[in-house]
Amino acid sequence: MPAPAADPWQHRIDAALGMAQRGALAEAAAALAALCGERPRNALPHILLATVRHRLGEHDEALRELDAAASLSPGDPQVPAMRPRLLLAAGRAVDAEAAARRVLASAPDDPHAQFDLACALQAQQRWDESGAACAALLERHPGHVAARHLLSRSLLMRGDADGALAQARHPALLDDPATAFAVAADFGARDAQAQRAALLCALAARHPQDYACAIASADALLAANRAGEALAQAQRAGSLRPQASRPRQLRAAALIERGDTQPGLALFRGLFEQGGLDAADAQKYLIALHYDSEQQPQPMYAAHAAWAARHAQPFAPPFVAQPETERKLRVGWLSPRFNEGPVARFLTGTLRAFDREHYHHLLLELHGLRDACTDAFEAISDETVALHGLDDETLLARLRGLRLDVLVDLAGHAPFGRPRVLAQRVAPVQLSWLDWFDTTGLPNMDGWIGDRWLNPPDSPQRFSETVLRLGGGRFCYTPPDHAPQPQREGGGAPVLVSFNRTAKLNDRVIDAWARILAAVPDARLLLGDRAFDD
Repeated sequence: MPAPAADPWQHRIDAALGMAQRGALAEAAAALAALCGERPRNALPHILLATVRHRLGEHDEALRELDAAASLSPGDPQVPAMRPRLLLAAGRAVDAEAAARRVLASAPDDPHAQFDLACALQAQQRWDESGAACAALLERHPGHVAARHLLSRSLLMRGDADGALAQARHPALLDDPATAFAVAADFGARDAQAQRAALLCALAARHPQDYACAIASADALLAANRAGEALAQAQRAGSLRPQASRPRQLRAAALIERGDTQPGLALFRGLFEQGGLDAADAQKYLIALHYDSEQQPQPMYAAHAAWAARHAQPFAPPFVAQPETERKLRVGWLSPRFNEGPVARFLTGTLRAFDREHYHHLLLELHGLRDACTDAFEAISDETVALHGLDDETLLARLRGLRLDVLVDLAGHAPFGRPRVLAQRVAPVQLSWLDWFDTTGLPNMDGWIGDRWLNPPDSPQRFSETVLRLGGGRFCYTPPDHAPQPQREGGGAPVLVSFNRTAKLNDRVIDAWARILAAVPDARLLLGDRAFDD
């Protein structure tokens, strides 16, 4: 008996689906659009085309195809089931919530609709309701990894980092490393470093032969001030990939963090000289060099120049200053740390004292971490520009678009600084100050603001910039508004205090302290550092 003839229509549907599965989405969309035209009363190609449009990011077009399918086949359950996800993708969270609730009205236990509802609530930042929706779904489907991720995020956004961690450590989520890494990123974004480290350590224990898990846990432990454990995890990652440079870099950082500075620097130096560090890790090496009491000026300068030569090559057209009509000079202050810390203590009073009649001061925020100091900064500046999370090309375009006259970089090679962008030049005058303490090595950095004490004229320290010495000192300390007036309480022995990093406590420093303590026999020395939590 002869085989039944193949259905050409179904064959073309299958061919379009095959294109989509291979990633040829534009071709699949064209094929399905042709099928919609040929059979205008058939809902199926519209439903499939809506899915493909959604994957292409054409969300409004996807919704139009879904509306067409709904008009052709009002009873097809696929149409209302798809609508919440498409609405969410189009940024219409309120409409997505309503669509999900309509599905749940007729199918209260539909897990897809429950999840869509939780996503829509979370998109509206209704964290309590989103968490409740996820919890209801997880009661019936405890292995629903995406819902557990959403529940963890909802708890985290409500300020319950420990509750979020408890959800994230569920076996189903730990069995899905990609989702676990996404949850860890949530913890990192909220500066919940202890919970991030705990989650990634649990993940590494669950997958003992997984290099990515081991290296991520080492990095998280280091950020959580647990250098000893970070060192062990970095060594384990190195045993899994002996040729990889990242485990050696983390070992170096962990050794330095716990005060084993010379062995850590030796590891770092080898990686730097071999070109085994990316730009950010090479900047960590530049910082660590300053913990070496034997370091000489010429090798220090050479390391900064080598970083610039390797990582700050031109990637954009040359800067061209735009002629301006008479106006206030625009001064940009660029930093990732407009919150409590050195920038707040040394810039606040300075910024208040500047002439506002002739100058327009812009705070250029590289990071979104905020606190009360951020609000205070914004209140005393003329303009605040958020530049969070931008790649180098986008950041360069934004900075050049501000038409600055002077750019004062407050970060240099410190964490989250953007020297590669400043090397392209974003203003006619570029200066380095405050949170960096050495040359940047950048050819387009014009001046480095110092003073005669930090940078005496006969100092052997070298700079690629012109050193500009302030007569009154490089820094002007501004105490917090809530700080009490300084006063000596009691008549006891003096207490000498250092809250510097343990990595800076080399033999020369300790010898100097010993001489001071010997000269003041009743004095006490108090040390404080996050490394002592380890």
